[in-house]
Amino acid sequence: MRPYLLIIFFSSLLFSCTSLDVAKLSQKDLLQISYEEESEDYLKLFLERWHNEIHPIKIDDIESDTVKVIYDVFNSIYNPIDKYFYHPNNPNIGKDPNIENMPDFSNLYVIIQDQVNFSIVNDSLFTQWAITDYDTLMNFRPEVSFSSRVVYLTSDYEKLFDDFLGEDNNGEFINKMAFARRLVNISPSRGRNSTYPFINIIILNSSYDKAKVGLNFLFAGDIAILQMEDDNWKIVSIEQIFIE
Repeated sequence: MRPYLLIIFFSSLLFSCTSLDVAKLSQKDLLQISYEEESEDYLKLFLERWHNEIHPIKIDDIESDTVKVIYDVFNSIYNPIDKYFYHPNNPNIGKDPNIENMPDFSNLYVIIQDQVNFSIVNDSLFTQWAITDYDTLMNFRPEVSFSSRVVYLTSDYEKLFDDFLGEDNNGEFINKMAFARRLVNISPSRGRNSTYPFINIIILNSSYDKAKVGLNFLFAGDIAILQMEDDNWKIVSIEQIFIE
């Protein structure tokens, strides 16, 4: 066999063996190796595995009317792609450099939170914000309408990311977070490994035609009011309630 053919043969064999080894890796090991080798290809493989492993729950498959409404409200208010979406009352929004210079997240993977708090109240309590009696919807996996690749957080993946990132406030944590954020829009802080905004609570009135939604961002929080009109949720207002 000619020397250059031998080189091609052994290079091909080495690549096949490497691919076979990667195929056998657990998700935890694949994420770690992608970081150690600074391989965006391995990181994308990790995310694609995740994407294909955990699927959304279709709203038509949900039996509870309450849960259907919660899923519908979430999909109407959750938008991590449009950086102007949550600032509709600012007349100079297009000129705000803090927003204009925000990164473009439209090509990144989005991590959907795995639970959401909710409460059903009568109309007299709907105007109050300090709701202390609420339930938590677990295994939350809503279909979303934007075009980014989506992965759904679970307790296992939450732990996997926490173990990967390690302790806060050290160089390796910062480097690992920066590496992950090359392909995935993940919160740059430990303990909430989903994509902002985080939907903290959804409050519904008893007739299910009004919704109040609490949204948390990295350094701020909003309240959104939605109204059902013609079988669709319309955003009536969004107001910022705090900023750190």
